[in-house]
Amino acid sequence: MNYNASEKLEVKKAFLRMLATQSLNREEVKLLFGFFETYHHLTNEEEETLMAELKNTGEESLAEFVKIAQFIF
Repeated sequence: MNYNASEKLEVKKAFLRMLATQSLNREEVKLLFGFFETYHHLTNEEEETLMAELKNTGEESLAEFVKIAQFIF
């Protein structure tokens, strides 16, 4: 992927928005999320920052999607 470190959280948010808007079953979400995480891993601190940003911007449903997706693994 062609992004710099300062865009890391924005890339993940964009990916999550795309996943959340699709009609995917559990296996498809697991496959796509796992593939993305392989090449775009966030630290625990970055994950916490991402979740806080999602909640602060009124994207609670997206934050819930992230929690569910992480639970799958």
